[in-house]
Amino acid sequence: MKIKLIYGLIACLWLVSCDKKEDRVEPSNADKNWFEIKDNPSDELDHLIYQVYKETGVSILYNDTLGYETRYDGYGNPYLRYEKIRLGYALMYSAPGTQKYKLATDRQGVLEMVQLINDYVLPVMPPVALPMSYLVVGELTETQQGATVSIPVYRDITTTLVRIDTVERMSEGEKVIAAAKIIGGGVYSYLVRYLTAKELNEFYDITNFLTVPGLSDNVPGSGAKYPRYATASYQVSKGVSPNPETYGFLYWFSVTSTTYRSIREIDDFMSYIALFFSTEEAEVQERYKNFPVVLKKYEVVKKMIEKVVISI
Repeated sequence: MKIKLIYGLIACLWLVSCDKKEDRVEPSNADKNWFEIKDNPSDELDHLIYQVYKETGVSILYNDTLGYETRYDGYGNPYLRYEKIRLGYALMYSAPGTQKYKLATDRQGVLEMVQLINDYVLPVMPPVALPMSYLVVGELTETQQGATVSIPVYRDITTTLVRIDTVERMSEGEKVIAAAKIIGGGVYSYLVRYLTAKELNEFYDITNFLTVPGLSDNVPGSGAKYPRYATASYQVSKGVSPNPETYGFLYWFSVTSTTYRSIREIDDFMSYIALFFSTEEAEVQERYKNFPVVLKKYEVVKKMIEKVVISI
């Protein structure tokens, strides 16, 4: 009796499944490549972006809406679902969500940035550090140390945002430096994935444990160790050198009549990566020959890049 009941249930299920054959089957689009570039021969910008994609496989975008598809709700009603780039899964920064951008409206400016990426970034960027896409934007800002600052590049999971710059008025050297900043974002995100905390600290500790004559190691009245990165304000009244290179920085975050404020760890690291890719080693040695801390940090970053990026 139990066997007959089981066979009866199986038969019912089979009939139901056969009856469902007429139901509409919709593609899942799970494997859709949203970053695929289509050609538009009648538009100079779109055609250049397509040529870059065809030759290198790299997508360069100027719109954060990647496309749309028709989907159906639980009642079978169709609706359009738009696929957009959404920030929030940062590879570069410890606090994703503080970055803001505005889409570019200057198509000529976008065209110049696409040419810069194609001519100066892609030929140098190690393939392992390439992002899924580049999104060229008109404005790009980030909250740093309580202030909103303009930044040239920001690396997220699905894209690297690149701010439009005045490429047309750049000298050859300025183009190389601008490209190096874009490269730095990609290489940095790759390095931090494969280097240990000990290896990374080899770079940061050069500045963190630096002893400079005339610079107090204690914040007045607190007894705490003087901070070296980010919130550190070096007091001019204490005879601090105006040269950031003295402390191993390539630039100050801000300068006032009384203080020099240091940059964050990530900005320090990225500035050295950019230096590596934009400047010949002999020129680095000559430019910073009077700043041994800079040369020491440069050698550490050079070793990291050669070990993790270039050797692969």
